[in-house]
Amino acid sequence: KASIAATIKINGYLVKKEEGESLDDVIAKINQMNIGIYASKVDIATGTQALYLRTEDYGKAAKLVIESTAQDSDAFGVTNSDLGSFIGENVKIAIRSVGGSSSETYEGDGTVVRINDIGKAWNGLVLDVKAPLSAHAQIFVGEGRDFKLHVGPNKDQTINISIKRMDAASLDIADLDLTSSESAEEAISKIDEAIKTVSRERSKVGAYVNRLEHSVQYLQIEEENTVAADSMIRDADIAKESTELVKWQILQQSGMAMLAQANARQQVALQLLG
Repeated sequence: KASIAATIKINGYLVKKEEGESLDDVIAKINQMNIGIYASKVDIATGTQALYLRTEDYGKAAKLVIESTAQDSDAFGVTNSDLGSFIGENVKIAIRSVGGSSSETYEGDGTVVRINDIGKAWNGLVLDVKAPLSAHAQIFVGEGRDFKLHVGPNKDQTINISIKRMDAASLDIADLDLTSSESAEEAISKIDEAIKTVSRERSKVGAYVNRLEHSVQYLQIEEENTVAADSMIRDADIAKESTELVKWQILQQSGMAMLAQANARQQVALQLLG
C-alpha cells in the first residue's frame, strides 16, 4: 500500500517504507541492502501483487526471519502467515547399488555431503549440489558425465575425461550362452565387440596419460625457468663481484702506500730541521 508508511525486519535488518513508496521501491531498497536476502514480487491474485523474499543459503544454518506488526506487514504486501522464522533443511542422499537396493543414507551440512566410509567404493566422495533441486532428484556420478581436469595456467585450459564402465554386464558378456552352436557364435561376436570396446577405452586412457605427462613436463620446465629467473634476480654474479673486490683491494692498498710515503717525507723534513 503506497499510502502507508511502515517498517519490517528481515533477519534483524530494519526496512523502512516511506509514505508514497511503491512495492517496486521497497524491492529495490531491500536488494540494495546486500544482506543475502533477495526481494521480488509475485502475483497472488488478479491485479494483486505481494512481496516475495528468498535466500540462496542452504541447510539448517540458513534462516529467513520476518518480523513486523500486522498493519505494517500488510503495507508490505505480506500476510501474518508469512511472519516468523523459516529454517532450511540439510541435503540427504541415499546411495543405491547397481541392483537398486538401498545401501546407506547420508545427511550433509547445507548442500555438501562427504562420504568417507573406509573400504567402500565411494570412499572420499564429496557431493556439493548448488542448484535448488527438487526433494527427490537423481545425481549421476561416473558414466555419462565428464571429469574435468585443469591442465594449464590460464582460465578454461581444461580437459574432459570420460571412461565407460568396463564390467561384464556393461560389456554385455555377463550371461554368455555356450550350450549350442548358434549361441556360441553369438557369444564370440559379443566377446569381439567387448574387446574392441576395451581397446578403444584403453587408447583413450593412453591419450589422457600422454596429455597429463605433457602437462607435468611443461610444469617442470616452467619451474626450472622460474628458479633460474629468481636466481638471476637474487643471486650474486660471482665473476663480476670478484672483479669489483680486486679493484677495491688494489685501490685500498695504493691509498695506504701513498699515505705511508707522505708520512715518511714528513719525518725526513723534521730530521733535517732538527
